[in-house]
Amino acid sequence: MDIHAAPAYNRGDVGIAVVLEGRRLFGELSVESNLKLAATMGARRQGAKFQFSLDDIYDLFPFMPERRDAPVDVLSGGEQQMVAIGRALLLKPELLILDEPSTGLAPKVVGDIVKVIAALRKRGMSLLLVEQNVAVALESADRAYLVSVGKIVDNIDGERWRSGSLARQLMDAYLGGDGA
Repeated sequence: MDIHAAPAYNRGDVGIAVVLEGRRLFGELSVESNLKLAATMGARRQGAKFQFSLDDIYDLFPFMPERRDAPVDVLSGGEQQMVAIGRALLLKPELLILDEPSTGLAPKVVGDIVKVIAALRKRGMSLLLVEQNVAVALESADRAYLVSVGKIVDNIDGERWRSGSLARQLMDAYLGGDGA
């Protein structure tokens, strides 16, 4: 996939969907209207590897069917995040970029989102997760890049990522320290 093949406003055409930290939902529209807008755009992608329907999204996020007619701006932050992820999936992406999906959410909601991320990984979807919550990142990623002051300071493969040897390095990176 050549991500330079389309301008940023057309990234869906090359199979990229993004869930931004601010979610960017249409708050006055219902849950279902937000989802249907994305489904309409996703229908343009013929032959996409990952196909999601409204029913698939409702299966991934069980609260949605009963709230389908609710305006998005009356939902909790966690419910809004789930709508944003569902909307992105309806674009039929090959790459889903999630920017801080756990920020400001209750632990139970974060757990629900981590389960969805795991289900997407199991299906073989490529995910780029930008996440400061180390526990979420450890549970969700196969590879990690530690970034400090805008620079990649470490590239961590899956085996090392899942080992306990990173605990001290991560503590130093987040809390400061001498690295010893």
